[in-house]
Amino acid sequence: MDTHVAEIIDFEIQQLDADGLQPTISGAALSAVLKLQIGAKFYRFGGRNLFASVPNAETLDFTGFFILRCMQVLRVSKSSAMVGEIIKVCVDGDKVVGITSLGFDDFFYPVEEFENLANGENDED
Repeated sequence: MDTHVAEIIDFEIQQLDADGLQPTISGAALSAVLKLQIGAKFYRFGGRNLFASVPNAETLDFTGFFILRCMQVLRVSKSSAMVGEIIKVCVDGDKVVGITSLGFDDFFYPVEEFENLANGENDED
């Protein structure tokens, strides 16, 4: 994996219908994605191919967790403050797999953290 400097060019919360969801989720759901630029290339971090969750459901809220962790590692108090931030990203092949703020190394790796969350584990244990 390689570390690069990137700019966040957009942040979206996406509404997904039942046709675009994982088989375990029914009805409308939400996902979120950061759109990043590294040099002349554009990448997506998060989004429907990684996770979705149904608001106010009795299931894990991956979307809320994703947004919270992005804000925590980027050290912002509003989601709108993420756009325009220059950050560090970890790239594996053609995918951004982790992010952190420019001055820190506490990366957010959603695949790992979602797996831990689903298993009832967290960093505070």
